[in-house]
Amino acid sequence: MQATLPAGDPAAGPAEVAWVIVRAAQGRGYAKEAARSLVAVLQAAGWTVVAYIHPGHLASQRVAQAAGLSLTTGIRDGEMRWASPAAGPDARRGAHPRAN
Repeated sequence: MQATLPAGDPAAGPAEVAWVIVRAAQGRGYAKEAARSLVAVLQAAGWTVVAYIHPGHLASQRVAQAAGLSLTTGIRDGEMRWASPAAGPDARRGAHPRAN
């Protein structure tokens, strides 16, 4: 898992997340669990979260969906933009799945 945050605070722009899972570990839910957790922590801190995913990479699209990201119309370098709902006061309260 990786998160890239712009300098400053969440007002500076979204946090970008990415993941890579070794082939032998794929299909076991590791990426979904890690992505859910990372997105929840970032949202609890006030960040909007985005990921850029190749249109042919269905497994990564499923990971993004599991983490609460939705497909947008944005495209960068041929990859589709997936984003969380805009962060705000309600997103910060109880956003981590284990906090509920």
